[in-house]
Amino acid sequence: MSKKRRDQLDIFDLIFGVSFTLWYLVSQVIIMIAKILMFGYDVVTIYQSGYKEKSGNGLLKTYFNKGLMGEFRLYRKLTRVAPRSNIFTNIYIPGKHTTHTELDLVLISDRGILLYEVKNYGGSIYGSKSDVY
Repeated sequence: MSKKRRDQLDIFDLIFGVSFTLWYLVSQVIIMIAKILMFGYDVVTIYQSGYKEKSGNGLLKTYFNKGLMGEFRLYRKLTRVAPRSNIFTNIYIPGKHTTHTELDLVLISDRGILLYEVKNYGGSIYGSKSDVY
């Protein structure tokens, strides 16, 4: 290969490498900005939605506990369709086979009482209405 052709390839490799690096850095900055905005939205809505008062769980406890964060996100969605006074969190009732059972979220509406058990992890959950536990 001639020297001129090799120099052209080196310049092409340099331009490609620099443009790829810049693209990667810009994409990481955009991702970081999105995460900061989502965190800010969560902070504001934990206090404005009334979740802290209803559940007794503050910002840090909720944000760093995966299960509580799932409950908070569902609570936030429910407040868009129902009044806060009709949504209850962490209701404990006596259990038949245990000392108590916790209901994560309860929504009382004109269509009935809706009970929510929130699981904030991936995978499949199997069961039927005839299962004991």
